[in-house]
Amino acid sequence: MWKFFLVICMVGLLSSIVLFANDYKKGEINVAMTCKSCKNTIEKTLKSTEGIKKVNADVKSQLVKVEYDDTKISLKKIVEIINDLGYKASAKTEKLDDAQTENLKSSGCFKRCDS
Repeated sequence: MWKFFLVICMVGLLSSIVLFANDYKKGEINVAMTCKSCKNTIEKTLKSTEGIKKVNADVKSQLVKVEYDDTKISLKKIVEIINDLGYKASAKTEKLDDAQTENLKSSGCFKRCDS
């Protein structure tokens, strides 16, 4: 009986190690978004990208928060993906000068929509 209990404990311990071994990093990206369509496009694209676990884009704060596996994708690559969609993006860890901040404010969705 004690051998069975020991085996169960070992299986539980190994399962825990496997579940928590993939430690995701969190990142924040400044993105010029003007509407819900911008938000949806960015979220949909990033959610379908390998290595990205969670995405939350917020139009009001102009911020995209991501959880990602840095063994599969880097924050720099995530920024590139957003830029390739046509948005101006930069990692929040980067210090922006006044010109870059103004550039983020003046760019955004192709439609220039108000919603």
